[in-house]
Amino acid sequence: LDGPPPQPLADLHSHAACVRVTVGRLSQEESLTMIRAQLGVSEVRDELRQHVERATEGQPLFIKEYLRVLRQHNLIRIEDDTASLVRSLVTVQVSNSAQGIIQARVDRLDLATRLTLKVAAVLGRSFPLRLLNTIHPARPLPAALREQLDTLVALQIIDLELADPEPVYRFKYGITHEVAYTSLLFGQRRQLHGAVATWYEWAYAEELAAGTAAMAVYDVLIDHLGRAEEWERQATYCRMAAERAARQLSASTALRYIEQALVFTREREARIAMLLLRVALNDRVGNYQTQEQDLEELALLAARGARALPLRYADYFRLRLLLAQGLAEPALAEGELLGRRLRRLERQLEGPERAELTLLQSAVKETIAAVRAALGQRAHARMALRRALALCWSPTAEGLDRSRAPLLEPQILASRCLEGLGNLDLSEGRLEPARTCYQQALELARAVGDWCGESRARERLGRVQLAEGDLQGALATARAVLTTSNAVGDRRGQALALRQIAAISAARGDYVAAERDAHYALAISAGARARAQEAEIWDELAVYAEAQGLHEEAAAARNEARRLRSAARLQLATSAPQLAAQGML
Repeated sequence: LDGPPPQPLADLHSHAACVRVTVGRLSQEESLTMIRAQLGVSEVRDELRQHVERATEGQPLFIKEYLRVLRQHNLIRIEDDTASLVRSLVTVQVSNSAQGIIQARVDRLDLATRLTLKVAAVLGRSFPLRLLNTIHPARPLPAALREQLDTLVALQIIDLELADPEPVYRFKYGITHEVAYTSLLFGQRRQLHGAVATWYEWAYAEELAAGTAAMAVYDVLIDHLGRAEEWERQATYCRMAAERAARQLSASTALRYIEQALVFTREREARIAMLLLRVALNDRVGNYQTQEQDLEELALLAARGARALPLRYADYFRLRLLLAQGLAEPALAEGELLGRRLRRLERQLEGPERAELTLLQSAVKETIAAVRAALGQRAHARMALRRALALCWSPTAEGLDRSRAPLLEPQILASRCLEGLGNLDLSEGRLEPARTCYQQALELARAVGDWCGESRARERLGRVQLAEGDLQGALATARAVLTTSNAVGDRRGQALALRQIAAISAARGDYVAAERDAHYALAISAGARARAQEAEIWDELAVYAEAQGLHEEAAAARNEARRLRSAARLQLATSAPQLAAQGML
């Protein structure tokens, strides 16, 4: 109660048999005990426990109410005496009765304090005093605003979370924050969210202009602009955040921002830039689910008069897709044609674009080398890799414009070239030269924070260990690669690590384990639509089945590998005329 108790309650308190219990905040262990008791289970998953604790802050009456509402919305699953959250990041609205209790407390505040509470709710669960003062529509004097906040602290609605270097307050309960926020009219919310975004633009103007703002700043801007329904401004910051994440080589984060940006990006050049960045990032992590669709849209956009360089980038990633689909012969023909186009383009470009072209030429040579290696043309492949490596370190490539996210990086390309040279040495049984190349590729990837490149190089070092008979060392390497690849969402790295683990099990004679891990790798490759890798794994499964005398299973696996390769050729034959008409082939 905010004021003195009514007379009936005062009479009750004075009764000789009255026992007064103050219900305070429960500890984490006490909250967990209460959740178990309310749900009638012995185990509660961490995700559900943390979600309830965030919303209720250990207040037992809120815990009981929140669990009831979650169950009412079928958001709690109980299986084998264990409770779990059906899906993460859910937002539920507490019942009308609970809202009414909280709303009644809010309504008893004076008008000025009530407005301050509602404005604070727009800022989030935590809010700095400086920002609250800036966007407050009533423009209260600092002393008056502090007095209002002190009142809210005394009523245990908010807490002072941080005193220095500037005061930061926090809503004591998530439910209170939710009620205060939803009591605002939609128009008021939009206006206030827009004001918050404008303040952040002003406060971080220099960092945003330089592209060096922390990712949290972009997240705040994107969130508030979305709630303000300023979609174009939101898309702009999604693009900036995507490029910032890509420069930090955080592919999964960048892809998430690109997905948001593309929803409201209509300007052609900006859309081409986002699509190219998504294609480049998906190529890096070995995920080809959207590649075909993105390349087709790029072809349509380019047909309306796009600049030559973005079109050539699209040609290059189309080449990479052909390689991932196992279409070596068409890829070689297209690669050589693209090389000639790039040489003609040399005369038209200068400055940063000329540097980009040089790196693109290097990337094309590296991909052609991989194609030639797949065709067994090792000498030609080695020559192409050496030329590509030389272009990576050429003076022209050093003029790359780093104010935006480059689609190609010289260090990453050089690491791939060294990996390719190591593959050629390994295929010829030259283990020490292969190890040297892989180690150099690993060091380059580490130097620029390229986790995907590091995983690939380490996986190749594991192959050298396997070839040397060091099964224990190869297994430790493969498991480390799998852990890193899982962490960064690298599909290719995950599949390669699992294939390596399967090969180690096969070397030990455990073909059941080998088949199991190979099937895991197969599921990842199928989900990523990496058809060439899928076909290779089916061939490996045929070998494992044959070793166990399962000749019918081996034949079925080989047939599946052939079917995948035939399907890829058929898909190319179907799409080639359309792409050729659009200038992509």
